[in-house]
Amino acid sequence: MFSLCLLVFIFSLTCIAISESKDISNVHKKIANFTYRISTFFGGARVLFSIIFLYSLLSFFDTRSDIFLRLLIFWSIYIVIWPLKLPYFFQSFVNHKLRTQAVGKLTRVDNPNILRAEIDPGVKWTPQDIKILIRPDKTQNYIVPMYSQFQENTLLGTGLICSATEEKLSQTQAGLIYESNDFHQADKSQVSEIVGGEEGCQLIGFIKENSYIENIRFEIWDNAVCSEGMMIWCKVGKKKIYYQVTSGQSYEETLGSDRHGYQVAYAAQLGEVSSKGFKRFSWLPSMNTPVFLEKDEFGDNLFSYEDEAFYFGNIPNSKIEIKGNINNSFRYHTAILGVTGTGKTQLAFSILRNLIKNNKKVLCIDITDTFSDSLSDLSPSALSLSDALLSKLSEKLFDVETGKFGAPDEKKELYYQTKLACNVKQMLLRETLMKKLIPIPRRQLIRFYKYKNQK
Repeated sequence: MFSLCLLVFIFSLTCIAISESKDISNVHKKIANFTYRISTFFGGARVLFSIIFLYSLLSFFDTRSDIFLRLLIFWSIYIVIWPLKLPYFFQSFVNHKLRTQAVGKLTRVDNPNILRAEIDPGVKWTPQDIKILIRPDKTQNYIVPMYSQFQENTLLGTGLICSATEEKLSQTQAGLIYESNDFHQADKSQVSEIVGGEEGCQLIGFIKENSYIENIRFEIWDNAVCSEGMMIWCKVGKKKIYYQVTSGQSYEETLGSDRHGYQVAYAAQLGEVSSKGFKRFSWLPSMNTPVFLEKDEFGDNLFSYEDEAFYFGNIPNSKIEIKGNINNSFRYHTAILGVTGTGKTQLAFSILRNLIKNNKKVLCIDITDTFSDSLSDLSPSALSLSDALLSKLSEKLFDVETGKFGAPDEKKELYYQTKLACNVKQMLLRETLMKKLIPIPRRQLIRFYKYKNQK
């Protein structure tokens, strides 16, 4: 028993030491969560007292005696009914005071679930320090603290009102806020669970006003994990709807004579997950709805694609692949737009390689002659005129400009040279079409040189 308690103490000490650090890496987070679960499980009353009870039962009673059987049945029933909270029910008849020292007083509630309260000095008001609110009708709800600020000589706290509590505090007063006995120094997964999230998801904010069906606004709670492009979700009714963060903006809120600065993110709707992809949802979340960051491993093999589907990329912070039919995507005039460095050229190269891999024909107009090296492995055929022919045409143009009045001889020579160049060009184009490109009607061929009015 002493060894078990010592082990629990070591794990607890490790968990507290890691959790108190300001900058915690992912490895340290995993260690903290692991040691926390070990400590809370093996340090729980049911485990510790069950070990003592069973050890005493086996040590002092004959296993064939009636009292051994009766005590064993009693212990089994008690363990079974424990999750039903019956011990708390029986305990409520005992007139003794639980930990019911109030730590704050409710000042107002911003519908539907944002709380403003006056907090006693020295009280921790962080998301890990879960509180309990006693409503006027005596119902009890968990409170997830968000941020606090001073107004004159008063500490004001803002929190999110969550689900009804499983634990029931006695000797309480309506309108006051108390510490939670079950969730002291809760981890992020427990916080997400309290506000209605799922295991592995992280709470990062809640919905603000002026949200729309296609685009929502939410106040950012954890700035460290928020970034452009990441995927988030929230509940609309009972549906789980996904969004993608597109931008952010800073705001300021005035509470009395003091100001509170915060950040607001904007996100576009992806929709509800279906077997074929995201399906648009036709409504928006309610005010103050919690917003969650989906876990990084979400989306692996979520959607089914054709075997030859083109891979465009991934949604950031997820394993959701964006794929599609390249032929259906580029049947019409298409532009790839984006600022410098966003990958337009590389995407274009990927599309070209995919088309050629599937025996499609490509005509690439490279005006600056900067992509020939990047596409050299595809053995492209150059359709441009030779330097000698271009130089000769340039000389004939110069002769026309500097010749005698009208320059009929020079123009005649220029005409023949231009026709020769066009014939050479068409010959090169025909050869390339026969080798690498699909035949196209003559009327669609590019006319490389055309002179009107003898210019």
